[in-house]
Amino acid sequence: MRDRRSTGHVDTERRGAERAAVRCEVEFLVGGVLYVATAENLSVKGAFVATELGVFHGLSVDVSLTLDEAADPIKLVGKVVRLARRRDERPGFAIEFESLDAATRERIQTAIGAG
Repeated sequence: MRDRRSTGHVDTERRGAERAAVRCEVEFLVGGVLYVATAENLSVKGAFVATELGVFHGLSVDVSLTLDEAADPIKLVGKVVRLARRRDERPGFAIEFESLDAATRERIQTAIGAG
């Protein structure tokens, strides 16, 4: 994997889901165009996508997360639930994943050290 890093920090306060400072490559499709960026603060509920690309709140996004070079990427559908707009924030958007199956949930939990 090109950019997967973990600080070992797992946060359980935000939105009731464990999330970790794991970074991984994410590809996402917007308007028929494929973009590549970095996903941060990954959880089974969603992730923050660090990108300069402007998207709209509520936009449905197809994403592909590369958690492990040896395994196939995880393909998910999500919705943009927050836009980073303040000057002191890293540019990007938060995405909430829609319906994870048990195997996908387990892969994400393993990646963030929560499973």
